[in-house]
Amino acid sequence: RGAILSGFRWSEKDRAGHLASKKEWWGQTGDLPDDRSVIRCTPAGGGLWQVRVSDAVGLISVGSLQLLVEPKIPTSHLLHLFSASGDFPRIDDQRVGAAAGQSLWELMATWFLAATEKVVRRDLVRDYESAMDALSVVHGKLHPLSTARSYYEGRLQFTCSYDEFSFDTPLNRIIRSAARAIASSAYLGWPTRRRALGLLARMDQVGEYEVSDTWPTLDRRTRHYADALALARQILQSQARHLEHGDLEAWTFLIRTPEMVEAGILSVLQTAFGAALISKRPVHLVGTTMTMNPDLVIGGSAAVADVKYKIAGSEWNRADLYQSVAFAVALKTLHAAVVTFLPPGVERARALRIGDISVRQISWPADPSHEPKVAEAELVNAFAEWIVTVPFNQSPAVLQAS
Repeated sequence: RGAILSGFRWSEKDRAGHLASKKEWWGQTGDLPDDRSVIRCTPAGGGLWQVRVSDAVGLISVGSLQLLVEPKIPTSHLLHLFSASGDFPRIDDQRVGAAAGQSLWELMATWFLAATEKVVRRDLVRDYESAMDALSVVHGKLHPLSTARSYYEGRLQFTCSYDEFSFDTPLNRIIRSAARAIASSAYLGWPTRRRALGLLARMDQVGEYEVSDTWPTLDRRTRHYADALALARQILQSQARHLEHGDLEAWTFLIRTPEMVEAGILSVLQTAFGAALISKRPVHLVGTTMTMNPDLVIGGSAAVADVKYKIAGSEWNRADLYQSVAFAVALKTLHAAVVTFLPPGVERARALRIGDISVRQISWPADPSHEPKVAEAELVNAFAEWIVTVPFNQSPAVLQAS
């Protein structure tokens, strides 16, 4: 059977199914990968299927089957890095710990509703919006051609464009659309959906989010929208549901993880050591238009590191090792590192030297017994131990973590 799910296609070519995006990943810029499959289903024999979700967490539901896609690392650690990335609201560790038993979709919906209720209690912001309509009196700018056409068709109306001071702004439309997605979700409890319906009733003067709407920029008047807007972005960009073919109803809510995790690690290290010491920038290859894009450049060009959102073993992943060496060669440095996630009870891979280039593994402890702040501190300390071994042409900034 085949089902098309808001830009994702299920097929059974070669007896395997996949949900493949026909458009960019949510918020992705630049060239698209050749293989954009999100979910792959492969027959495992005996009527069973193996389901693989690439680089995303969330919820998949087909008919009565619900699949909870959990992160590779503890949920509290993932949300901590999401918060640090700047694409997700700051969430205190106590609140994350208390909600650890909920699915990501439930968490997002609950946090969005709480943030939006605060916005509504403070009152929605109104602004001037451009509008054009046929009016009985002239208001704003008159459009003579359209007005004349109406006259000769027997309608005494004036086509005018004008600015209207209303609640129907792109910012409020985005918030309302996210609330409507929650209210219409069959995979959330009635109390949560009822809260969303209450918000929709309070926003009855706000229209639907339109494709032509530009994403709003917050200012002093609207900065209290920050958390609600960040969560609305994730809700609207991460859900995909539109049924075309097939017997079973399908629904997904998936958030792509690698970019937010990489941005979170960068933010954590810049907070500890300063943006002047730790940066992210492309490295241009001389004589070509090509660039290499390591996640972390240290001290201008003293060292390079790459973040891999994967669970590390005690042995090196060869592809990660080769990539780190390539980055070091491009940056003309002899010091490289791979930042990854180490589960409890697994020893870190030993440092290697390939030619003149030394490569070290630096790990975030993916241990559920560790609070996110503790895991962050261990990563920062391990990074500091590596940096002090790197020779700088000039003395680096004082390591705040040391």
